[in-house]
Amino acid sequence: MAIEPPKPTSVTDSIVIALTAITSILATVGIIYLIFAPVVPANFISAGAILATFLLIFGVLGLVKWVMDYCHVKYEIGRLDRVRHEMTVGLVGVLTCLTIPRVAIYFALDDYHTVCYLLIVSLSTACTFHWLFNYGFNQWCKINYRPDNEEDPIAALIIIFTFLLIGIDIRINVIFVNEDLLPEFLVFSILQILLAFFSGFVSYDLFMVLDGDLMLAGRVKQPLKETYQNTCTHSIIPFFSMIFGIFSMAFVGFTVTNYFPTVDWIIFFVTIGASLAAVLTLWGFKRIVVFINKKLGAKIRTMCQSEAFIGFTGIMICGFVPRVVVFFVGFDVAILSFTIILSSVAALTFFFLFITWNGRRLDTKNNGWLIFIVFVINVIIFIGSIRFAVSYEDGKDIEVIIWTQFFFSFLTIPSMMDLGIILIGNGMIMNNENEEEIKMSSVKVQKSKKTAGNSSGPECKICLLPFNPSTVIPKILKECGHTVCGECADKLYGKQKQYRIICPICQKATVVIGGAKYLPKNFELLELI
Repeated sequence: MAIEPPKPTSVTDSIVIALTAITSILATVGIIYLIFAPVVPANFISAGAILATFLLIFGVLGLVKWVMDYCHVKYEIGRLDRVRHEMTVGLVGVLTCLTIPRVAIYFALDDYHTVCYLLIVSLSTACTFHWLFNYGFNQWCKINYRPDNEEDPIAALIIIFTFLLIGIDIRINVIFVNEDLLPEFLVFSILQILLAFFSGFVSYDLFMVLDGDLMLAGRVKQPLKETYQNTCTHSIIPFFSMIFGIFSMAFVGFTVTNYFPTVDWIIFFVTIGASLAAVLTLWGFKRIVVFINKKLGAKIRTMCQSEAFIGFTGIMICGFVPRVVVFFVGFDVAILSFTIILSSVAALTFFFLFITWNGRRLDTKNNGWLIFIVFVINVIIFIGSIRFAVSYEDGKDIEVIIWTQFFFSFLTIPSMMDLGIILIGNGMIMNNENEEEIKMSSVKVQKSKKTAGNSSGPECKICLLPFNPSTVIPKILKECGHTVCGECADKLYGKQKQYRIICPICQKATVVIGGAKYLPKNFELLELI
């Protein structure tokens, strides 16, 4: 347990403090307005809707938090992975809540009640996501930010993308502005710029967490991180998820407002049903793959390769499906929306079922030639698609084809790179390369222990030597609590050479800086000797 209360240590902490202040000011102004302004039923209806929505969202998020905590305890997830899971949910939630008002505000610019509802609910939900899932992470972990004198390509990309979004917002405001709504457009432009910068900062923290820069407190950056990455697809999934979330919100808005006559409630429920069916089908397929691998006695590396091959192939296919379908349907919003949402849901499901579960084991080594070849192939496909799109007569068809090709290329390019690395074989790195060997030795030790009979006292589960205070000293693996002797811990540490020891009993990794001699002794066990 932490002795001192947590202090702001991430960029998102400071952003959420600012959001909390803004939300408090908006809520205070709204309450004062309700008290002193003339009684108008619409004002009280809006206030009631804001309060009811916030309480509902708070209850749902509290339930999600409870389920996550329960699963972490049930499956004995390590502290670092717990914090990473919770921070991923929290940061994605904050990022989504900052994006919603920026998009939805264009549909309700002249409706003050709707604007106030969107702002207060979205910002308060962003704060709730942070306080439930992110707050206090620095009691156990830290984000390893780059020094000021070190280049950070992620920060550069986020800055470029943020200014690009701000430019698009300003361009849209210039198109739709009129003299009657000029003050409103000015205020909302400032709000758009502010939220865009906030989103950029939160995106940076999210990329840092997903890129392996979230570490246990006191741990140093591993030098291997400069060479290996956790696959190219991991880097693009947050961006793609955000785009998918924005499109899904727009699809719901089209359905509710009947903005496009062809997008009705039938299309809406068919899309939801098809997406759920795709998720359940892929989940069943995952269980079948796991069952077959167990029956065949496949090795860990073989299982990881087969699942990674299925995952990256599925993501690549899901990325190409909308790029092909759009040529046949053009600006048919109903069919195109159905295809995009179904393909996106399937791609994310492939990622979480077949790629994320192997994230601890799978790393990929950069292959410059493969990256160059895949990039050239996709550039040729993109140029050919634009050339073919120009032949269409309807300008809307041309525009939707180009945008579909552009956005889904972000999904197909990294998945093709990772699939190529899997097919080549020599670019895939197993984080725990000796995992199977440790498992086998552990099984042999248990068998030999049974045949040897009961010992006179506690002994090391690897070498079977009885513990003693001088030579066979019991050492605790801090992450899981299992005990091995100091000599066996030294052998495991020297064999794995990654600043960690993988427990031969439960396969959990314990971070060790400086060698196994710094592991704590099991004094309770020594008292029993």
